[in-house]
Amino acid sequence: MNQKQPEGASDPLFESAKAHVIEEQRASFGMVQRKFKIGYMRAGNLIDALEAAGVLSSPTHKGHRTVLVAREA
Repeated sequence: MNQKQPEGASDPLFESAKAHVIEEQRASFGMVQRKFKIGYMRAGNLIDALEAAGVLSSPTHKGHRTVLVAREA
């Protein structure tokens, strides 16, 4: 089965968003929106792509996500 890559994975901001989330060790749509001055849908696509890439966990019942990649020392 051919899985479709999340829309945000091809976004030019993907690597920057990934680095920011790992550095901050937290993630939210709002945080990504404010940091990169982008809209809600684009931020959501980036968050979804980060989840698919194994950087973030799925949201908990309260909507919180865990960063699964440790910050480099």
